[in-house]
Amino acid sequence: MKHADIENYYLTYFKLFDSLNISIGLSKAAFDLSLNNGITAMYLIKNARYERVYVFDKKLVENLSQIYKININDNMLESIRSVKFDLAISLAGILHMEPFNDFIIEVHKSLNVGGKLILAIYPEIYDDSGRDIMGAFEQRKIGYIYRYILNAIKNIFSYVSETNVIQDATVSEIKYLLLNRGYLKYIVNSNMDKSIIFRYIDKTNKRYFFCWNIIEAIKL
Repeated sequence: MKHADIENYYLTYFKLFDSLNISIGLSKAAFDLSLNNGITAMYLIKNARYERVYVFDKKLVENLSQIYKININDNMLESIRSVKFDLAISLAGILHMEPFNDFIIEVHKSLNVGGKLILAIYPEIYDDSGRDIMGAFEQRKIGYIYRYILNAIKNIFSYVSETNVIQDATVSEIKYLLLNRGYLKYIVNSNMDKSIIFRYIDKTNKRYFFCWNIIEAIKL
């Protein structure tokens, strides 16, 4: 995939990276749990200079020698347990990591002492009037999941913090995120016609913004 295509399809991630507190990773390893075809892994290697990055992704945007594909073998938790790393990062990927509590525990076990966890679970979506455009459709299940994951992290990690990151979002970004990252089943009633949401976004002709809640934690 050409770099221009990467930016077109994964613009959300590129804008998010600059707002994250990712330290330079010389001689260190990371586990990219974003499940975004190695976009995050590529950033960690090229920009944060990590020595190696583990991923579950079957397809990679760029096949770098420092990216190591981990075979899930029908058990994602055992696969996490099989390696050690200094950074665990999941950008919009943790909803595929159920059961969430077990996932957090295994990440904590596999992190080296002093290692960091960075999670961006999902963004709230606002228009330029400050209106939460998903508010009319939301079941609030996604908010419950966020609090559940946050509490699981607080139970075993140290120096847990939350940060809000706001970024502009195009209509195509919103559609891509909702359709491809598994959010809709947590956001809208299962009986609702999903196209209602997209028709609403298309016709309002407003600017939109993602508001990400970033969770960071340290293993001591």
